[in-house]
Amino acid sequence: MPAHDSQRQAEIAQAMMSPQFYPHAVTEPVQKCETHISKVFLTGNYVYKIKKPLDLGFLNFSSLAKRHLYCHQEIMLNRRLSNDIYLGVVPISYQQGKYCIAFSDHIVEYAVKMRQLPDGRSMRTLLRSHKIKATHLKKLARRLCSFYGNAAVPKKLTPQQSWQSIWFNCDENFRQTTAFINDILDAAHYETIKESSMSFLEQERDLFFRRAATGNVRDCHGDLRSEHIYFLDDIQIIDCVEFNERLIFGDVGMDLGFLAMDLDKEGRPDLAIELVHQYVDCSNDCGVYAVIDFYKCYRAFVRTKVNCLRQQEVAMTSAKGRRLRNEALAYMALAHGYTKLFSQPMLWMLCGLPASGKSKKALAIRNIYDGVLLRSDAIRKQLHGIDPHTERSEKFGEGIYSKQSSESTYRQMFGLARKELQSGRTVILDATFSTSKQRKEALRTAQETGSRFIMVECLASDTTIRRRLAQRATKKNISDARLQHFEQIKSRFQPIDARKPHRHIQVNTEGAPEETLRFTMAQAYQLIQQS
Repeated sequence: MPAHDSQRQAEIAQAMMSPQFYPHAVTEPVQKCETHISKVFLTGNYVYKIKKPLDLGFLNFSSLAKRHLYCHQEIMLNRRLSNDIYLGVVPISYQQGKYCIAFSDHIVEYAVKMRQLPDGRSMRTLLRSHKIKATHLKKLARRLCSFYGNAAVPKKLTPQQSWQSIWFNCDENFRQTTAFINDILDAAHYETIKESSMSFLEQERDLFFRRAATGNVRDCHGDLRSEHIYFLDDIQIIDCVEFNERLIFGDVGMDLGFLAMDLDKEGRPDLAIELVHQYVDCSNDCGVYAVIDFYKCYRAFVRTKVNCLRQQEVAMTSAKGRRLRNEALAYMALAHGYTKLFSQPMLWMLCGLPASGKSKKALAIRNIYDGVLLRSDAIRKQLHGIDPHTERSEKFGEGIYSKQSSESTYRQMFGLARKELQSGRTVILDATFSTSKQRKEALRTAQETGSRFIMVECLASDTTIRRRLAQRATKKNISDARLQHFEQIKSRFQPIDARKPHRHIQVNTEGAPEETLRFTMAQAYQLIQQS
């Protein structure tokens, strides 16, 4: 920051603390708030915000012309999520030996003018007074869903470029915080967060590509935190990012992850989970579950960086310095905790009677996670040199469906699963899993490979299953189970002990596929968050 700009801003800030500076009545005293990039003055009915003359790499407010440009950008972008709050850009001039709000030939600064919102209605204040309920989150989720649905899709941004953008943002965060290692940040935790984040980006590149290709990269808010959300007659959301497109154009999960992380930080992980559920219910974007914890980690580390940068502006031993240091450590602890949620691969076990709907569910989950789908029906036939789509008319328990053949099939499936899990891939197992032994082996496979484990038991009435099995006679199906086999297969299926659930989800597949998938993903996400 040039010395003259720094000195002038200090003088302007001092002038803006005086009620006489403003051309309207002021509630005294004028209150000043400061972020790492702005100074904000609250006057009772109106708020004025000036941008600091900084060049931090990811933003550049170093010249008056740039600050003027970004003031107008702030007004334009924030009007998307607020109504009659952002009033305009006002000039600050130096006239007759003093600073004032006026147009002149000597404009020295620009400020964004806003209506002042009641702090008692901010989401953060309501959270801290335990007044935020599920109904608030439902309303907010619908507001965000509508916003993202209408937001611009960056057409010139390819999926590859979108992935490169988040990779660059993460890398930039780590580069800009290396100077704080040991001084403020724990070196071991820093390395864990960095390694987990960059490895996830590399390992799940195709997942990020698909999120972008299917329209989930949008022109977002960029700084969606509880202190920027107000519950009035209408929800008012303010203070979006205006200074850098690569921090605005991103996966909607990056925006949602910021607020979910903020709710965690406020000690309300239950509300963070509910927010994500409500958003998925509204948007039908089940894929956000696959990336939300990564983005929560990313956002927590962004706040770590911000507090480290702000701490440079004050004495470390001052009360403000200690507060900023503690905030940085708290956000870093959050980021470190999130790595345990997204850095491990997942083993999904889809089980149930034939025609219970597990194969369709397994395929949908595979598509969400870009995982590896292993079907016992295909593996069984491949082991016997048979094309998976070739129908076999075998008697129950004979031929390729003998006990020995089934044991070989499951052994091969678990072996393939281990290999993929050890390479970091998420695996979805699609099989009947009729015995307790087979289910325990699936759990053991997850435990021995350090993977998260989810068991999904697909259920349907006997009537529905019989109807589905009867329909198989009219079209090709990789499974050879038919109506005549049903009673024998059902009699051999060992019930799952509901008294000892291990991340066990029961889902009735007779409902609409989209609804049952949302239910499955919501239950799985909640189990993982609470583990």
